Amino acid sequence: MTRHSYQLDPTLPEHYDGTEIEYLATRKGMPQEQVRQMFGHVTEQAAGEGLAYDFDTLVVANSARAHELLHSAKERGLADAVKEALLSGHFEHGMDIGDLDQLVRVGVDAGLDEGEVRAALDDGRYKAAVASDIDMARQIGVTGVPFVVVDMKYAVSGAQPPEVFREVLDKALAEQAPALPGRRRCAGCRRLRARRVRDLMTPSELLIDSFERVREGALAAIDGLSEEQLAHRVAPDANSIARLVWHAYRVQDEHLADAAGLQQVWAARGFIEHFDLDIDEDDTGYGHTSAQVGKVRAPAELLARYVEAVHKQTLARVGGLSAEDLDRVVDTSWDPPVTLGVRIVSVINDDTQHIGRAAYVRGLLD
Repeated sequence: MTRHSYQLDPTLPEHYDGTEIEYLATRKGMPQEQVRQMFGHVTEQAAGEGLAYDFDTLVVANSARAHELLHSAKERGLADAVKEALLSGHFEHGMDIGDLDQLVRVGVDAGLDEGEVRAALDDGRYKAAVASDIDMARQIGVTGVPFVVVDMKYAVSGAQPPEVFREVLDKALAEQAPALPGRRRCAGCRRLRARRVRDLMTPSELLIDSFERVREGALAAIDGLSEEQLAHRVAPDANSIARLVWHAYRVQDEHLADAAGLQQVWAARGFIEHFDLDIDEDDTGYGHTSAQVGKVRAPAELLARYVEAVHKQTLARVGGLSAEDLDRVVDTSWDPPVTLGVRIVSVINDDTQHIGRAAYVRGLLD
């Protein structure tokens, strides 16, 4: 087993003059009574394992230097001893895990050379190793601890019973040696809190999946309805299904085309003429009067063709996008400037609101 560094709160100060309860209440906005109850539960669980947690004496400190010490110990095969000493010191004995001298003492007690430990923590030679571990954790999708990865294929997140780990290990062993007699298959692995981490979902895959769901909802909302049903308004100034779907895809069409420097499907494919709404090419429907809302009438077939055309261009735009691409600024007229990622999330948010309302109206009609 190999331990890797991870920080739940890297913004925590090197030293904090206050208790853990005060820190969480002040910095995290948690009610003190809620924190006390949480600590009481954790203390009770720890006692069941023979551990004497003492949150009253716990010293709030950043763990970055402690992780550097762990990397130093790992090189010498002493990481387990140092890790146990740090955990015990922090949770049971009021140790300041950000204090250089106390960290050196832990290292020496575990068998490390005092001079080497002090020099390593002074010059920060293991900072890069700690940062590399944390970056890998982010790529995998770690958001909390404990988090156990098996063969870089399966992950178990959170405090899970032994049966969960046994099943994951059986699955991993079966894949390594599938021909061994008596090796049972892990039929329940899909239901575990375990997921594949070798083939990580990319930003573009996440966006594609989101837009696919929007498309499915839009097509389901208009499927089988007549033009009259699509234009029905449940109240005098309410939006019809046709108008809600049209507006959602006008926003998606215009916003993403603008961000990519492309021509909108609305004009390029002649939909502006087919809908015949007597509006400007860039008009997406924002700020329309009730009378203008009522003019949006179209058969399901035309709405579906526009949905599919915009969806096709959207997938072509977001397919292959990287995290770096999403950080590109596409609109400086806002403060702060809008990045491509923010623009796409805004479109998805708008889509889900309008398609959700269209599904609601569809339910009333049904």
